[in-house]
Parts: sequence; structure tokens; C-alpha cells
Amino acid sequence: MSMIVIGAHGRTDVASGVMGNVEVNVLRKADCPVLTVRQSD
Repeated sequence: MSMIVIGAHGRTDVASGVMGNVEVNVLRKADCPVLTVRQSD
């Protein structure tokens, strides 16, 4: 795999603790570049 692209919800409440853990784990464990993308307002 040459790059991982993952969506970020931008949550700041309790849900961010659960959903953010997936993103953090991918960032920590990936052997390739990871691009996080947030939805524009």
C-alpha cells in the first residue's frame, strides 16, 4: 500500500474518544504515509 486516506469527523465530545482512537491507531501503526481529511463546513 502506498498511502492511507482516512476521514476525520472533527468531533470534540465524548464520541471523539471512541472514533478518534481508530484514527490514532492507524496513524501509529501504519508503515506508509497517512492522510487525514476533514469535511469542510
